[in-house]
Amino acid sequence: MTPHSSRAVTAWHLAFLLLCIWLGVVLFVLLRQASGLLTEREFNPNPWQPIRFITVYFWLPWFLLAPIVAWLAKRLPIRPERWLWPICANALAFLAISVVHALGIAYGYYYFGDMDAAMSTYEPWQHSGHFLFGDNMFLFEVITYAVLAANLNMGNFHQILRQQEIDAARLRETLTELKLQTLRMQINPHFLFNSLNAITVLVQKNDTGRAVEAINRIASLSSRCG
Repeated sequence: MTPHSSRAVTAWHLAFLLLCIWLGVVLFVLLRQASGLLTEREFNPNPWQPIRFITVYFWLPWFLLAPIVAWLAKRLPIRPERWLWPICANALAFLAISVVHALGIAYGYYYFGDMDAAMSTYEPWQHSGHFLFGDNMFLFEVITYAVLAANLNMGNFHQILRQQEIDAARLRETLTELKLQTLRMQINPHFLFNSLNAITVLVQKNDTGRAVEAINRIASLSSRCG
């Protein structure tokens, strides 16, 4: 697989994961709306507004952030023999991504969102705390990052296992070739000369059975070396 095709596969893979995450978020919103209908009086269902809000502010930016997670999973894969530093690096990357994402949403909301007069009195960066913890954005970030990082590292585990299987097969081929080379070394002119002399002696003694048996053994040995 060429590097270009590998990048294309990764891009499609990330897009598929993000689509699954979005479907999960939509299902969560619909379940909350259903819960409101069942538990609250005079509840006015409006799933479109939270779905649009989450899609625009929370989900779409991850198309720019997901390649960072993929790059980190490729550069620092989590492996059984080396897991502490990759996990710490992923934790730091997650915190950085969450802060940048929250600040981006806060400034976008401040300049382009529909704010009331009270909310407009705050500075743009102050809205980031509201989005992170007031609107459950931090939980959304944790779930999204965990799904991406876990899936990508599972792919790394699969590649490692596949490479180990390939290496084991190559080792078996090498051992088989070494055995064949050992057998070929045994069948040298001196060995054949002695064998033919022994068969000649058996023929001269009219010991046909043993002569045929010796010829069959030489033929069997030759076929194993071929």
